[in-house]
Amino acid sequence: MPEPEKKKKPIMVPNDLGPQFSRIEKPDPTKGQTVGKTPWNELLVAKPHLFDSAGQFHGPGKYDPTTHEWFTFAYKGQTDAKLDRSCYMVTEKLLSDLRNNAPHIKVLDIANRQLIDIEMLKIFEALETNTTVVELKLAHNDADEAGVELAELLKTNTTIAKVDISSNDMHTKAISAWGEMLAVNTTLRELNFANNFCRDEIKDIAAGLAVNKGLLTLNLNVSQIDDTGALHLKEALVSNATLTLLTGFNNPIVNKELRKWLKTARGTPTGSLM
Repeated sequence: MPEPEKKKKPIMVPNDLGPQFSRIEKPDPTKGQTVGKTPWNELLVAKPHLFDSAGQFHGPGKYDPTTHEWFTFAYKGQTDAKLDRSCYMVTEKLLSDLRNNAPHIKVLDIANRQLIDIEMLKIFEALETNTTVVELKLAHNDADEAGVELAELLKTNTTIAKVDISSNDMHTKAISAWGEMLAVNTTLRELNFANNFCRDEIKDIAAGLAVNKGLLTLNLNVSQIDDTGALHLKEALVSNATLTLLTGFNNPIVNKELRKWLKTARGTPTGSLM
């Protein structure tokens, strides 16, 4: 008599919802499953902040519940959105609030939403007439093409003084556009530009920095700046009279003398590039 076939244990995959929900069954493509099996009823009870008042899931991030009405979560393959991946999408509520200068939005915090370019573009277009937002928290989204639009906006904006656009997958055109913006903007005081692909276009950032008259702090950590790029920044700092802090750690810079100069430029602690 043949031995009974052993039932295979389901393959488990990790997620970031915490220990209680850290292992869920892997989807079975032969049964048409496209997402893992999640105990929604248990999740709703244990982590109500992940859901809005209508029970709509808002992802595992620790987002401010007051921002839930600004986003919907769309899944890969949705026919109405034609998405190639799951992502957040902005609602008309957010765009309307920005266009109409809603007084409660002084700090626009949309960080860590993994918003794709087209969604970021909608937000930046809505900001064009806004005069109440003073700070943008945009980290960990995708704003390569949309980043050009934001740079154009900041050329004339006179209210936004602090921007964190780190980790937004920005490349050549966007980097150059931000350099052009820095050359004319006099309102921006703090800019976190870390973890974008500055590379050769750091020369454009440096050119803008050289004539900028408002920026106080600039973060260029993990920006793929080489020794040549650092020399452009050195030349910019000779001309710039307002920047007080420049950081650029985890860049492939090898010139020790250059690092030393950047650390003590103008006799003040302007930071360093490593």
